[in-house]
Amino acid sequence: MRGYIRKRGENRYQVEISGGRDPQTGKRVRKYIQVQGSYKDAQKVLTDTLHQVNSGMPLVAPQKGRVTVDEYFRGWLDGWAPTHVRPTTFESYKMIIEKHVLPVLGRLRLDKLQPEHLEKLYADKLKQGGLRRAGSGLSPRTVQYMHARIKQVLDRAVGRGLISRNVAELVDPPLQEEKEMKTLTATEVQTFLAAMRTDHYYALWRLALGTGMRRGELLGLRWSDVDFERKSLTIRQQIVPVEGRPTIQEPKTAKSKRTIPLSDDMIGALREHRLKQTEERLLAEQYGNLDLVFAGRTGQPISPRGMERRLHHRLRKLGLRLIRFHDLRHTFATVALEAGVPLKVVSETLGHEKISTTGDRYQHVQMNVQEKYIAMVSDLMKPRSREQGERS
Repeated sequence: MRGYIRKRGENRYQVEISGGRDPQTGKRVRKYIQVQGSYKDAQKVLTDTLHQVNSGMPLVAPQKGRVTVDEYFRGWLDGWAPTHVRPTTFESYKMIIEKHVLPVLGRLRLDKLQPEHLEKLYADKLKQGGLRRAGSGLSPRTVQYMHARIKQVLDRAVGRGLISRNVAELVDPPLQEEKEMKTLTATEVQTFLAAMRTDHYYALWRLALGTGMRRGELLGLRWSDVDFERKSLTIRQQIVPVEGRPTIQEPKTAKSKRTIPLSDDMIGALREHRLKQTEERLLAEQYGNLDLVFAGRTGQPISPRGMERRLHHRLRKLGLRLIRFHDLRHTFATVALEAGVPLKVVSETLGHEKISTTGDRYQHVQMNVQEKYIAMVSDLMKPRSREQGERS
């Protein structure tokens, strides 16, 4: 997207915005705006117009009935989405739209899209929409996510006057299934960590299970974020996969930027890991200078998905139940709550925005803890005979 300013007379300027080519005519798309005033006024018009176009406004308003679903959705992906969401979020938007929505609905005219088209799309995707395994369907949660994106794009089309209503509002997405939370027991954690004691990334496993840090937060941790004297670490960045490559980003939310205290054995594990890493650095011909605590053999960022596979390999070898890396976070929260750690402390350690998020997510654990403590208090308050009271 480019912009030009041309002087057309005394206090008169022409602003030209030049975009790509019209997918229907093949002609280059241009917008001209006449400005009466100073050059500074023309600059403001140019800046404001470029901002509006990058926010999703069509450069030249298409005629109703000519725009297809494919054209408008791709325009939304190219114009609005990249400038308004994180790269990882944009990648998920792009995948769900290009892989699932456009192959089915792309050829339809935008103003001819009906609720029935979306209902059939969702039903088909639930049955046979999977990409990884032929014949498998998408989960209700993924179809809900698809519905949210379609509704989001159509909302903008309504606002631009291209369609009169958002048909996604007339469709009910599938109910989201409750995803089973898989965790290791305290005994299984001990077995796992004992076996991992000689693993190259033992310190990572120890921190994951002892702090509930997210996978990306662990992989993005730097030595400058670790305070050995105060026995704590501070989360300031994370590593996430973007287009298949590990990429450094800011933490997920404001609450995710947090300081976590470390136990003596965690500090010990980190000291041992730093010593091994120093030896690797001396042996390597080239070593990355990203200051990462957990890095590849030459200092490069570790692939988050590669670490997920590493966990699965270790669990299978030990004969333990297969869980996701994120379930190590659930394991920490569950074990901590069952041990009587206050909900607020667990919530702050996990970096949840609200304590209610933690309470809702681990409600079943809290119920078990409450039952245990209520039984304990009840036992203390049991009526006793006078003789029992005198003996006690």
